Order: sequence, then structure tokens, then C-alpha cells
Amino acid sequence: MQMVMDKHPSMNSRPDHATAEKMIQEIDRNLARSRNAKERAGFLLNKANLLWVLSRTNEAKDALQLALDQVPTDPETRFAFDHLMGSFLHQEGNLREAYALLTAALSKHRQMLDLPDRRFIYEDIQRYRATELFALGECKDAVPVLEEILSFESTEHKSVFLANLGNCYARLNEHETARKRLVQAIKQGALHDWEGLAHYDLAKTYAALRLLQDSKREFKVCAERAVTYNLPLKDIYKWLSRVCWGLGETVEAEHYAKLAQPC
Repeated sequence: MQMVMDKHPSMNSRPDHATAEKMIQEIDRNLARSRNAKERAGFLLNKANLLWVLSRTNEAKDALQLALDQVPTDPETRFAFDHLMGSFLHQEGNLREAYALLTAALSKHRQMLDLPDRRFIYEDIQRYRATELFALGECKDAVPVLEEILSFESTEHKSVFLANLGNCYARLNEHETARKRLVQAIKQGALHDWEGLAHYDLAKTYAALRLLQDSKREFKVCAERAVTYNLPLKDIYKWLSRVCWGLGETVEAEHYAKLAQPC
């Protein structure tokens, strides 16, 4: 049986729960008949995937470990184990552990990842690593990974990665590059939950660049949509007050300063 290298929980083509349950039952029947260790490892890798789809996380990890136990020295099984366990840990929110495992996998499995039919796995690992570094605030390390992701053929979530990249450049005080990336992200759209943060980061970036009219415009967008975007309205008013002072708009600056006061 072929190893499960083209189906994993981060892919969009997941089976629904009823189908997953039936597939697990079929795998269990195959496992009961099989005496070939490599074949059993393949069945168990598939089972781990399906259990994860069903949110049976502990069972999924157990199945993954059982797969490795069948053929512990087999490089393909170890490759699948590291990739899937890394993705499981990531989705559980264990980001540092996931990052460490996936980073080690890049060097450990370099020859396999260089194969054309494994390219999508390399790209998948890099997306996970970029997300982990960004979430952990490791912007200096995140930037080159995020930049590389933009070169991938797949455009899935590209605008979100652009927004993350803009945020990182802003934190690194590379404000002009941050501005370019954030403008790109907003123009591309499909930011979903990241839309508000992108506008907020862009507003602050314009302020850092002393492009105060642009900054004011973006902060006003943030203020109007603060509830939708889940942004801190009082902080936005503080920023608007500062920006208006910089523009010499005294009346507006004082108005926003009052709005920024605690209730």
C-alpha cells in the first residue's frame, strides 16, 4: 500500500465524518489481514489522518506512532511521521514543538523533499513554519520564510502571508517595505480575520513614515469597523489624536483625545 504522503489534515480534500468512519473500518479490516510491516505502516498512516479529521487527536497520534513502530528504520515512514506529527502539533497549538520538529525534518529529509512529487510537502512545511514563527513573534526568522512562500505557485492564503510579512517588517522598523506588503495584502483581499489587523498595521506604518493623511484615513477605517475587526477602539482614538496633532488639526485631535479617555 502506498504511504499517505498526499493526504494530510491541512489539505482541503478531507472526507466528511461519515466517509472517514467508513474508511477507518476498511483500514481496520486490512490491518487484520496484513502481515507485511511496510503495508501495515501505510494503513496506519492513513488511519492517523482520518482520526485527526474526526478530532480524535490522541488516537491519531497513537496510530501515527504505531505506523513508525512497524518499520522504524524505513526513511519514507519516518518522513511521513515527521511531517504529519508536525502538522498535528501545529494544529493543536503546540507551535514551538511543531516548529522544532518540522525544521529538523527539512534537513533530515532533504533528499526526499527535493523530489518533484514531494515539492508540495516542502511547501506545506514552509507554510507551517512561517505561521509558527510569526505567531511566536520571531519576525527576523519569519521574514525569509514568508518571502519564499510568496514565490510558490499555490496562491492559497497568499494575502494573509503578505499581511503577516508586512507586520513583521513593521516590527523590524522596515516601514517602507512594510507599507508595500500591507498595501498588496489589502488589494488582494480574502484576508478574512486578518483584514482589520492589516489596516491597523498599515495605519501605524503610514504614521511611522510621516504620511499622516494616509495614516488618518486608515485609522478612520479601523475606527468605523472596530467591532467587526475586533480592534481596540480606544487605542485607535489615541492614534487618531496623535496623527491629527501632527497634521495641525487641533479640533479633531482634541475630539479624538476625549474619545480615547476611559469611560
